[in-house]
Amino acid sequence: MKSTKVAIFDIDKTIIRSDSMFQFVHYGVRRYPWQVWRLPVIALHTVLFKAGFMTVEQVKRSYFQEIERMSEKDLEHFFDTRLRTSIFAEASVEMQHRKEAGYHVLLVTASPHAYMKYFNNFPGWIM
Repeated sequence: MKSTKVAIFDIDKTIIRSDSMFQFVHYGVRRYPWQVWRLPVIALHTVLFKAGFMTVEQVKRSYFQEIERMSEKDLEHFFDTRLRTSIFAEASVEMQHRKEAGYHVLLVTASPHAYMKYFNNFPGWIM
């Protein structure tokens, strides 16, 4: 019987330095300043979530509300300027070592596929 070795890494705060959700909101407001009106709404939804009045799905919707309005070019730019630049060098090395040791390296995330799909551009990484 052949065994398969799998190494699973979460992206947020393991592969990259912070939570991509917060980076996404910051990027959106910096790129499109008129979106600043969303910040108080997001803050209120976050408080309501912490108090148990909103589900995680509801609060995440407020964080990612603008994702549907962004073009592929915007999403790729976000990935290239925010996520790619925040990858821990140590994480890349560890994943490469695991791959060389015969592991299938899998990346997992609860973040939106709309921008996480760009991790697939890295050779040997599987999302």
